[in-house]
This record gives sequence, C-alpha cells and structure tokens, in this order.
Amino acid sequence: MQQVLTAIAELKDIIAGTTEKVASYEQKIEELTKAFKAHEERIWKLEKGATPARVSIGDRRVTWDAEQRVEFLRWFQGALTRTLNEGTDAEGGYLVPEEFRPELLRLVEKYGLFRKNARVIPMTREEMKIPKLASGVNVYWPGEANAITEASANIFGQATLTAKKLAGYITASQELVEDSSLDVVDLIVTVFAEAIAKEEDRVGFKGDSSGTDPFDGVLNASGVNTVTMGSGDTTYDKVSYDDLCDMISAVKNTEGCVWCLHRTVLGVIRKLKDSNGHPIWASASGGDPATILGYPYLVSEVMPSTADGSQADKPFMFFGNLKYALLGDRKKITVGTSEHVKFAEDEIAIKVVERIAINIAVPAAFAVLKTAAS
Repeated sequence: MQQVLTAIAELKDIIAGTTEKVASYEQKIEELTKAFKAHEERIWKLEKGATPARVSIGDRRVTWDAEQRVEFLRWFQGALTRTLNEGTDAEGGYLVPEEFRPELLRLVEKYGLFRKNARVIPMTREEMKIPKLASGVNVYWPGEANAITEASANIFGQATLTAKKLAGYITASQELVEDSSLDVVDLIVTVFAEAIAKEEDRVGFKGDSSGTDPFDGVLNASGVNTVTMGSGDTTYDKVSYDDLCDMISAVKNTEGCVWCLHRTVLGVIRKLKDSNGHPIWASASGGDPATILGYPYLVSEVMPSTADGSQADKPFMFFGNLKYALLGDRKKITVGTSEHVKFAEDEIAIKVVERIAINIAVPAAFAVLKTAAS
C-alpha cells in the first residue's frame, strides 16, 4: 500500500510540473499572438498611408484607402461602349463565366500615334501660350559709313494651347459586376486608353474646327504646304510618284519628317513606279521597307481611306515633322464612378475624363496632299 501511495504522490508531482509547463507555453503563445497582431496593424497603417485613390461619387469627391481600392477593383468590371448586362453576350455577357475560367479574345487596334510623335507639353492652367519663331530675319551689305538696315521686330509669334475636355460615360449592371469572375481591370483601362488615344489621333491628324472638332489637325491646319493632285485626280487611289516628290520638295527642312497615311493609301503606294518603271517600294521578294522615298511612315486607321465616300478636293495624307505639333496635357485620364445616378436601375455609372489641347505650331513644317476638285 505504501508503494502505491508513493507512486501516486510522484504522479501528482509530474502532473503539477506538466501543468506549469503548459501554462508557460500558453503564455508564450498569447505573447506571440499579440506581437503578430501588432505587426499586422502596423502593416495595415502603412498600406492606409499609401497614396489614396480619389473618385467622384455623386457630387462629392472622396478618398479611398487601400481596402476600398481593392474593393473598387473587384467590382469595376464591364465593357466600355454601352450599358452592360449579363443576358446579352455582345453587351457584356461574354464576361460572365459558366463553368470554366473565362478567356477573352479581342483585337487591339493600334492607336496613340499622335501622342507618341507630337511634342507633349504639361499644362498648369487652362490656356498656355508658347513662343515660336514666326519668320526669319534679313541681313544686308551696308556700304562704308552707311547705316545698317534694321530687321523687322515681328519675328516671334505665339502658339496658344487651350485645354478642352474629352470624356466618356457608360453604365454597368450590378449583376454583371457581381457575377463576373474574370479580372478585366487591365482590359477596361486599356479600352479606355485606346478610345481616348484614337480620338487624339483623329483630331491631331485630321481635326476640323470649322465643324464640331475643338482643334484643327495637320490636314486642316491653316498655313500648311498644300500639294494638289493633277486635274481629274479626284480620288485617293490616284496618288502618284510625282505627288510624293512634290510633297518632299514643299517642306524646307525634312529632318525628322515622316509620312502619315491610311493603310489603303499605303497599298496604292506599294504599286507605284518611278519614271523608269521601277517600283518605289520594294521588290516582290523583299519585305516591306521602313521608309517611303527614304522617310519613315506612320499608318493610322483614322486617316482618310480609299473606301471613303466623297474624295474630291480633300486632303488625305501628309509629310512633315510631328515635333512641330503640340499636345498640351492639362489633366491626365481620371475615372469617376457612382451608384446613385442609376440607383433605380441598380446600375453603376462610370465616366472617364481628360483635358488636352492640340496646336499645329509650325504648319510650314508639313506638306499635305489634296485631291483635285474635278
């Protein structure tokens, strides 16, 4: 019996020691948990301290923290040309998956040529005046003791940049936003950028302020050198080798010059021959060269096409240095959202806005090819 009692006493001592160790481990676990939470809070504060995203909701501008930005990216899914809904594939239904990971295939057109090649100038106010050389000066050979003829003081001019708003607006159904598992944020940003870049190209290359455009592009700018095609050449496909040579000759300084034209016009130029009957392009066995008559070329879908309707007496391609065209950046692309504008329809309204200015500062640096009137 004594042995049993002794064994029980020893067992109690072991249990007491084990309990003490368990309590010590529990205390350490609690301390580690508190330390982990403290680190987590510090990281969260750093994330919240990051540059906030600003968006428009209704008539207010609000600042979003890191968590809200993540939530915004989760629901900001849709397409950008019309109201999106889940039931119609062409209007966003493609973004709603059935069973498998959705894959989106699309053709991206190449835009943004004007911004890439023009001189981009940051603007800090609505209007900015850029000094430019309007004319040269004359020098003389005065005789001995004769007065030197004074040059004209009116050699300087100003190119004025006046910012205008370019904007887009769509709505997206809540069902599409909630049910789409495809992360289309990059796609949305790309499509927005492409739409704006396309419009910048259109206005920069062929804008016409006598109509609804806010700026004149190169084709319609006052003061550009105009080369008119021969009598009877009233369509773009009548462009000739001589016309191209005349365009080059019309520009005094051809350094940095490029051609800008539509792909269908380029197709016509591919077939042109010089006065000796040799193709000005490349041999049939060679690939497309990087130049036309020694100068690079830009192909833009916004330029006039041979498939256009009325073509008589119209400018359709140009040659020149686009660094003499100015693009003023007053406000970068911003995105605003609101759940209140279409509250009754349970839709989210999305708008995109930028403010830019375009000015062909030195029109003499360009030669425009124009069809004959008859």
